[in-house]
Amino acid sequence: MKTKLLFLLTITALLFSTVNSYSQTVIANLTPSNSATCPPTGCTAKDVKIGEVYIADFNGNRLTTCNSGDPISGQYLWVQITDASSKYGLYMQFNMYRGADEIDQNGNIITDGQTNKITVGDNRQIVVGQYRMMALPSYTCGDFLSLKDIYLSWDTPPPGQSTTVIPGCAGTSKCAAENLPNTIIVNTPLAVNFTSNNSCTGGTFEQVIFTNSSTGGDGTLAYLWNFGTGASPATANTAGPHTVTYISGGSKTVSLKVTDTDNDTDTETKTITVESCCTTPVIANKTVTICSGSAFNVSPTNAGSEVVPTGTTYTWTAPNCYRNFRNHCRDKRNEH
Repeated sequence: MKTKLLFLLTITALLFSTVNSYSQTVIANLTPSNSATCPPTGCTAKDVKIGEVYIADFNGNRLTTCNSGDPISGQYLWVQITDASSKYGLYMQFNMYRGADEIDQNGNIITDGQTNKITVGDNRQIVVGQYRMMALPSYTCGDFLSLKDIYLSWDTPPPGQSTTVIPGCAGTSKCAAENLPNTIIVNTPLAVNFTSNNSCTGGTFEQVIFTNSSTGGDGTLAYLWNFGTGASPATANTAGPHTVTYISGGSKTVSLKVTDTDNDTDTETKTITVESCCTTPVIANKTVTICSGSAFNVSPTNAGSEVVPTGTTYTWTAPNCYRNFRNHCRDKRNEH
């Protein structure tokens, strides 16, 4: 009985150790800097591998959704290490972009021609787990973050050496760059947003083009649009852009709901105004004979063959004279 219990305890301890090794949280102890770029040529080793890159708070808790445009404090850049191979001294370099702008470790826009890179790391043994690499000094919900031109290096301490090394650029057998993705998109909170563009295209009321500008979320995203009263189409379930026409003007309540693979959901609702469009009447040439004091009718249509809006008024100027039998212009005011 004791032997079985001891065996069970041993198995349990091994399982706990295995799970724990894959869920370690490491606070990287190398101060983030903007350092000279390590040469990437020939760096194709695979002893250390990275997985997901994401933002989370100090303890690794992720913010799942946020309101686009809101400033968010207390966020950090986290990197998942998926393979470590008993190496030491993790050294990571990359160019970070916020949208199309390259930024440094302090969030400032830089234009150094990629001479330097943000550099982070840790001098201890590399383990499989989640590494908190650096604080994000400025993050606004909806920011699109990406890492480019990534470089990784590591080392193996010689026998008898301490269990820490000084991270830095390494030889080609201890670095990875050319075999890494050129760009890694940072996973950020789901932030739903969209833009609208109104224009007159020949109809009675403005046409509106809706463009999705949402960011963040995990995996495949599902979309659900509602374009408001009198819209055609009334709804849509793809990212778009979507071109929508309306049978009436005025205020329209439009919403976009986005759901990611983790079932995190966020909805953005906006009120837009659809205006009437001016029409340009086209009057066909018409010859008519009328007597003085008589009236005649015209039936104008606009260039798009639509119905002229209710309330349209018309003006025209009659000639001041008419032609007599000798083709002389006679002032109609003098005729009796």
